[in-house]
Amino acid sequence: MSRYQNSCRFVQSLGLKYPIIQAPMAGVSTVQLAATITNHGGLGSIPLGGVDFTTTVGPIEDLLKSFQSLVPNPDLHRNVNLNFFYHEYKSDPSCGETPPQKRKVENWVSLVNKSLLGPDRISGDLVSEITTTSRSLLAARSKHKMEAAVLALLAHYQPKVVSFHFGCPEKEFIGKLQGLGIAVHVCATTLAEVDVLLNAGVDAILCQGDEAGGHRGSFDLSNGTENLSTFALTQLVLGKVNGLRLQNPPVVIAAGGIMDGTVIESLLSLGAGGVMMGTAFLRTPESIVSRTFSKQVEGLYTDTIITPLVSGRPARCLKTLFVSSLEREYANLSDKEKGLPDYVYRYVMYKKILAHLPNQDGRYGLHLTGQGYPFIRSGLNAQQVFGELTEELEARGWKLGVDSINELPKVQ
Repeated sequence: MSRYQNSCRFVQSLGLKYPIIQAPMAGVSTVQLAATITNHGGLGSIPLGGVDFTTTVGPIEDLLKSFQSLVPNPDLHRNVNLNFFYHEYKSDPSCGETPPQKRKVENWVSLVNKSLLGPDRISGDLVSEITTTSRSLLAARSKHKMEAAVLALLAHYQPKVVSFHFGCPEKEFIGKLQGLGIAVHVCATTLAEVDVLLNAGVDAILCQGDEAGGHRGSFDLSNGTENLSTFALTQLVLGKVNGLRLQNPPVVIAAGGIMDGTVIESLLSLGAGGVMMGTAFLRTPESIVSRTFSKQVEGLYTDTIITPLVSGRPARCLKTLFVSSLEREYANLSDKEKGLPDYVYRYVMYKKILAHLPNQDGRYGLHLTGQGYPFIRSGLNAQQVFGELTEELEARGWKLGVDSINELPKVQ
């Protein structure tokens, strides 16, 4: 039996050439990036966390049409992962059910002032503007009412994968997607979350290790944060899944800190069905933030940190001047001053504040990235990065060969 049995099965089930998923990084990934990865044998991902489909699914359809236009082979048009932020699809209490109190908005602006600009640089008018903006976010919290329209669209386009971040849908909804021939992937960061996913019957568990960049996909913090590494979390989940001896076990996908073919092969050898990679593509021209990372922060920072202060949810980012100052100033606040707006509201406020800062540069930004940031391959496009990764993977011994295929049951 091949030690790559799980990855070969995963590749075969989705019609891929390589067990590599491009991470759906909202605000970073583009349709061009997704199409490039799909065209060359991986699974491209389209993030929908920043897409407003409150009243119509038109924006999602536009993205799918654009993706298909960039994928010449019609047989690959379904080879895409559509990623939803679950708190935007189904109400999530951690996002706040009402607009934040004015005091919390003032606390947040004051904290940013202390961190960067001094006490008088952001005016009271901006506080009022931010408060008004936050109220408009309530409309975006009714996206779950679009369920029927979303399902109809997915039934038409039938993407191979639909994935969820920040939570796991109910088993009934997952069943509806699976009934359309769509595999459901959900992110987990702890074993407690993995139990939720197993009970829900997901097709794949995305094991987001502590090294991963961007917002943590955590949704069950009742037992605290385990801060498990990608290798540790993947091994633990594989042990749990294998121990259950399920007839159709979920695929275990590893994510976080994966930057080369050697690491990919090591995870596949452990039994992972595939890997998800995001930071590796940050500096490619297909990335929205490629210019930011190439010009504004190159050579300034290499360390990363997980902080909840900027957006209200834990996120791994570069430890910039802004982030370091924010952490230091927050630690010195009184309990009353530490009352800040919840996630979504705070994140939108931060972006609005950032737009008002004079002489913006990379030191003041929130640059989401994983611990593998120093190992990014500069000067390459997405096709070249993916090509080097797959060459390294195959050089380490992985292959989707006849012997491997013969060991697998045929996918109906």
